[in-house]
Amino acid sequence: MELQDRKNNKLLSRLIVYFIDNVKYKRLTIISVGLFILMIYSIIMMYYGGFLYRSNTMGALNDKLHDLAVSKIDFIPNYLRGILSKPEKFFIDIKFMDLETLRYFRDKSIADKEVLPEYKETDVPATLKHNGDTYKIKISLTGATVMHVGDTQKWSFRIKVRDDESILRMKEFNLLYPRARAYLSDWVGHMLHKKQGLIGLRMNFVDVTLNGNHLGLYCLEENYDKVLIEDNNYRDGIIFKWSQIPKIYNKKRYLNDPFFVEQSEALNMLINAYNINDIGIEQIFDLSKMAKFFAINDLINGGAHGLNTSNTRFYFNPITNLISPIGREWQWTTYANEDFKNNKLSLSIDYLKEMNSYPYFTKFNYDTTFIKLYINELNALSDKTYLDEFFEEISKDMQQLTRKIYRFNPFYVYPKEFHYNNQNSIRSKIYPNQSIASYYNGYVDNNNVQLSIRNLQSFPVIIKSIILNDSLIILPQKRTVLFDDDNDTLRYQPVNFMIPKELDIKITEKDKLKINYSLIGMDSVSSVDVFSWSYDEIQTFSNNFNHQASIIFNNENFIIDSTEMTITFKKGFHTINNDLVIPSGYKIIANEGVGINLINSASIISYSPLHFSGSDDMPIKITSVDSTGNGLFVLNSTEKSILENIDFDNLSNPSKHGWKLTGAITFYESDVSINNCIFSNNRDGDDYLNVIRSDFNINNSIFKNINADAIDSDFSSGKVVNSSFFNCANDAIDISSSKVGINNISIERIGDKGISVGENSHVSANYVKIINAEIGISSKDLSVITVNNAYLEDNEIGLTAFRKKSEYGPGYIKCYDIRFKNVTIPYLVETFSELKIDGEIKQSKNLKIKDLLYGVKYGKSSNSIRPLFLLNILIFKILIH
Repeated sequence: MELQDRKNNKLLSRLIVYFIDNVKYKRLTIISVGLFILMIYSIIMMYYGGFLYRSNTMGALNDKLHDLAVSKIDFIPNYLRGILSKPEKFFIDIKFMDLETLRYFRDKSIADKEVLPEYKETDVPATLKHNGDTYKIKISLTGATVMHVGDTQKWSFRIKVRDDESILRMKEFNLLYPRARAYLSDWVGHMLHKKQGLIGLRMNFVDVTLNGNHLGLYCLEENYDKVLIEDNNYRDGIIFKWSQIPKIYNKKRYLNDPFFVEQSEALNMLINAYNINDIGIEQIFDLSKMAKFFAINDLINGGAHGLNTSNTRFYFNPITNLISPIGREWQWTTYANEDFKNNKLSLSIDYLKEMNSYPYFTKFNYDTTFIKLYINELNALSDKTYLDEFFEEISKDMQQLTRKIYRFNPFYVYPKEFHYNNQNSIRSKIYPNQSIASYYNGYVDNNNVQLSIRNLQSFPVIIKSIILNDSLIILPQKRTVLFDDDNDTLRYQPVNFMIPKELDIKITEKDKLKINYSLIGMDSVSSVDVFSWSYDEIQTFSNNFNHQASIIFNNENFIIDSTEMTITFKKGFHTINNDLVIPSGYKIIANEGVGINLINSASIISYSPLHFSGSDDMPIKITSVDSTGNGLFVLNSTEKSILENIDFDNLSNPSKHGWKLTGAITFYESDVSINNCIFSNNRDGDDYLNVIRSDFNINNSIFKNINADAIDSDFSSGKVVNSSFFNCANDAIDISSSKVGINNISIERIGDKGISVGENSHVSANYVKIINAEIGISSKDLSVITVNNAYLEDNEIGLTAFRKKSEYGPGYIKCYDIRFKNVTIPYLVETFSELKIDGEIKQSKNLKIKDLLYGVKYGKSSNSIRPLFLLNILIFKILIH
C-alpha cells in the first residue's frame, strides 16, 4: 500500500511539472505570436502611412477630419442637398493598351516620387460622352506632383477636344483631383480676378466615369486658349509661361498668322531687354493689373506658391503691348495650411524679397509707382464691405457648386472666415501702429537739424515733416522716401530738416519732436515721437555693460590681483562719475575705511560677487553727494555676495534711456547675505532693496525714511530677521512668488502694508510688531502666511486676505497669539479666502476687498487719497454692523 502511494505521488509530481512546463510553453508561444502580429501590423501601418504621404492623401484625410468637426450635424442636410444637385456627367472610354500606357507613366512617377517628362507629354486617343453626344478627345495625365495620381484609379487628366468640337465651350480643360484645387478655393480666386478686371479661368465640378468605373467628383478647370481670353472680354493674344524664352500656349495656331508671329518676336525682345535691365517694369507690365494680382494673392494667402512663375501664367495684350497676370493655384486656402491655423499672413511684397531668383520679380520691390498702386489695392480689398459684397455677388453660383461637392463630400466647409482674417492682417500692415523709428542727432550746421530714421515695415514711407513742441512744422531739405532694407548699414538713414533763418530758435534734447510720414500711395499722415537721444547713443547703450567693463582696469581707485582674481577698493572716499561695470570672474572687495560717492547718475553694475565688509566703528558708506547716484546692481553672479556694516544713503534706482530697475539696490540671480546694514533716504524707484530670482539673508539691518517699498522679494527665497523698518512710504516687506522666513521684526509708520504677501508666496513670520500702518499684514493671490506672536497697533486694517489678480486664487492667513490695539478694522476676509486666528476661522461680509483697498492705490494714504480711504473704511464698518 505504501509502495503504491509512493508511485502515485511520483506520478502526480511528474504531472504537475509537465503541466507547469506546458503552461509556460503555451504562454511563451502566445506572447511570441502576439509580438509577431504586432510587428507585422506596425510594418503594414508604416508602409500605409508612407503611401498616404507619398500620394498626398494624408492632407485630404486631415481636411476631412477638420470638416467633420466643423460641420457637426450639418452633413445630414448637406447630403440631401447633394442628392438634389445635378453635376455634369462625363463618360470617358479609353482602349486597354492606351490606358496601360498612361498607367505605366503614373506608376513610374509614383515609384520615382516625381513626375516624368513623358508623364504630361504623352496623350492617347479616347472618347468622352456628355449630354448624349460623343466627342473624340486626346487624354493625358496632368499635374506637377504625384498628388494628382496618388489614388490607384482616380488620376488628374488633361483633355483636348479633337476636330472642330468643344465641350462646355472649351477646347482644352483639365479634370483634376478636387483637393488639387482645394475644392472651391481656386474658383473663388478666379472670381476675384474677374471682379477686379483680370483674367479668370472657368471652373466647375463634374461626375466622371472611366471605362465604366465610377470615379466620382472632379474639378474641371479651363485651359489657356482664345476662348479664355475672349470670355474675359480681352482681345485674342498670346498666353505664355515666364522663362528666358517664353513658353507660348497653342503656338502652332499662331505660326500662320503674321500678326501673332510679330507679337511673339516683340514679346521675346521685351523680356530679353527686361532681364538685362534695359527697360523698367512700367515698360513691360500693366502695373495696375499686377498690383491687383498681388493684392488678390494676399487676400487669398496664395503666398509664394501663388506668385511662383511655375504657377502664374501671363497674357500679352496686343492693344497695349503690356503683360498682365493670370493667377492660379491658390489651393493653400485650406484648414490644413499652417498660416491659416496660426492666423499669420505674409504679403506678396515680403515674398518678393525672398524670390529674387525669379527675374521678373526683381524690380517690383522698389518701384514707387507700383507700390502706390499695390497699397491702394490692398486698402480696397481689405475693407470688410468688399468681401461682403463679393460673397453676395457669387452666392448663387457658389451655392450650386457647393451642392455638387456635397453629393460626394457632405462634410465640406468653405472657410470664408479665412479671407476675413486675412483682411484684418492686411489692414494691420497698411495701417501699422508705427512704421518708422527716429533718433535726434542734433545740428549739422546752424540751420539744419538731423534725424536718423528707419523704415520698420515692408512698404516705402515718405517723410513729410517734423513738428517742434506741437506747433512749428519743419520740412525736410529734400523729398525723402525710405525703403525697407535688410542691409544693417542702411537701416537708419540721416535726414536733414532746414529751420528757416528768420526763426530765432534752437532745438535741444528737451524739446518735443514728432515726425510726420505716410505710406507711399496712402493719403493718411501718421506721426510718431522722435527719440530725444541719438542713434549712436543707443548703440553704445545696447552694447552696455560688458563693453564698458574695461574702464575698471585703468581705474586708480582699485588694486587688481589677476592671480587671485580680486578687485579691491583702496581705502578712502572714492567719487565715481560714470557707470562702473565689473566683469564676471572676480571677487570685488571693500573693507572699513572705504567710501563710495556716486555722482552724475553713475551706477555700480557687477557680474561678480561683492565682499563689502565694514566694521561697527567704521562702516562702509555708499552715497550720492549730488543726489543723482543710481545705486548698485549685481546680476548673474555665480557666488554669494556679502554685505556687512554698510550705510546706504541717498541713492536711486539705476535708470538709463529705455532701461530702468525698480530698486536702488538690486540683486538679480545673485545670492546675497546682508548683515548690520542701514538703508536710508532713497529718492526714486519702487524699492530700496530688490532681490530677484535669488537666495538672500537679511540680519540686524535697519530700513528708514524709505521712498517706497523697503524690501521687495520676487521669485526668491530667504530670511529677514532681527531688523527694523521705520517711516516707509509704501510696504515695509513686499513678497511676490517667494518663500520667506521672517523673525523678530519691528515695523513702524508705514504708508501701505507692513507685510504684503502675494502671487503664490509662502511666508512664516514670528515675533512681529507693526505699529501705525494702513494695513498690518496682507495675503493675496494663493499666498499663505503663518504668523506667530504678533502685535498690531494703530493700524487702519489689521489683517486682510483676498484675491487681487484673476489668474490667481484667494489668500490665506494663519495666526497664533496675535494682539490688536487700536486697530480700526481687525480683519477683512474676502469670500473664498481664509483667516484663522488660534484655529478659529474668521469671516467678514465683504465680497470684493480689492475694490475697497485698491481704489486708494493699494492702501497707500497720501494727503490726497487718505480721506477716500477713511470714507471706504467708514462705509465698510457700517455694512458689517
